[in-house]
Amino acid sequence: MIIKHCPKEFTVRERSIVCHKKDDCIVATIEKVDWDTTLLVKEMAKALAISQKSVGYAGLKDKTSASVQKFSFYGVPEEKVLSLNIPGVEVKDVERGDRINIGDLEGNEFDIVVRKIKRPKPELGKDIQKGLDRFSEWHGFINYFGYQRFGLQRPVTAEVGKLIVKKDYEGAALTYIGKPYPLDPMSEVRREFLDDMDFKKAYEAFPQGLRYERAMLFSLAHEGKDFKDCFKALPERLLKLFVHAYQSKLFNEIVKRRIEDVPPNVAEIGDHIIMDRYERKATTMVNRSNIERVSRMIEGEISVSAPLIGSRTILPNSTIGSIAKEIMEREELDFKDFENHTFRPFDSSGTQREILARYSDLRYEVLDDEIYGSTRCDLGFFLKKGQYATEYLAQLLGEEALPERIDDT
Repeated sequence: MIIKHCPKEFTVRERSIVCHKKDDCIVATIEKVDWDTTLLVKEMAKALAISQKSVGYAGLKDKTSASVQKFSFYGVPEEKVLSLNIPGVEVKDVERGDRINIGDLEGNEFDIVVRKIKRPKPELGKDIQKGLDRFSEWHGFINYFGYQRFGLQRPVTAEVGKLIVKKDYEGAALTYIGKPYPLDPMSEVRREFLDDMDFKKAYEAFPQGLRYERAMLFSLAHEGKDFKDCFKALPERLLKLFVHAYQSKLFNEIVKRRIEDVPPNVAEIGDHIIMDRYERKATTMVNRSNIERVSRMIEGEISVSAPLIGSRTILPNSTIGSIAKEIMEREELDFKDFENHTFRPFDSSGTQREILARYSDLRYEVLDDEIYGSTRCDLGFFLKKGQYATEYLAQLLGEEALPERIDDT
């Protein structure tokens, strides 16, 4: 089954958090269609003649979507923001407020059309009810990281992250620049690069669209940088994604193995749990004196957590900890491997993530798919920040939903 037949069939509206302590920015609500967030920031900064660092936003949105989100602009008058004229972009309203930073949102409202479902409408309806019954039993759905975290056409991010953690910068750079994948339309030019290892030739051969690979190749070919320093040609937000993707892959495996043994809504003595306290997440450990209370609270907003392993991770003395330890031994990992004092974007102390995610405001309708002659499902729902709509859909509908350009069935 597919999503994103067109951008407006995958609509995202941020529930933003705007503070008003300084009110030193113009905060605009912007509707954009078929725009990658970071590329739009670059385009808006250019149009407004300000630095990209003067533009703030709470979260990244996929290019193939229609999204409504707030941006903050520092050092530019209101009328100039209102006069932005960029195709596919509309400024809906403006106000004064503080700078918006990554994470300054409650979550996202989604309206999604899922097409090409190869099940009759009655069967799909029954499958959805089974999914909802499972979510009701668990008090949520499994909080896996979605495929966006790792890449679809070229799922290389976590592999590069592992090599970075191992301090194999040559392997990391060559993998990022050159490793071919079957669905990657640029696989041939990458393969040629790995065959002859000619940085200058590859820089000329790689198309402009591979701007990050070209930036690294330029550093290697024309600036004499080594394999570690060539990563400095990339933006910091991308650099951080590599190690985070590897941590996310390990998290997904830990959670998958844990729920094979212990239901996700069941806490064990020794588990770590996460709860919201005064708009901040707090963690605590399950013990004999609080396990009954914790078990009741899982029906609400708290969840058992699993580690995103880093240099300061303390594994729980429970099933989750045992699984994480086994995985670290298999991966030949030590906590200190995640330290990187010479290049901070590659350093990670680790954190915790809930194994259960909550949703609200679900509505759905099962219809005939007039385009593919199959079944479609129109859905709307709300997820908190950091949760993946694609994972929610997969668990609700019982099948992974891929973007149309990736689906080959």
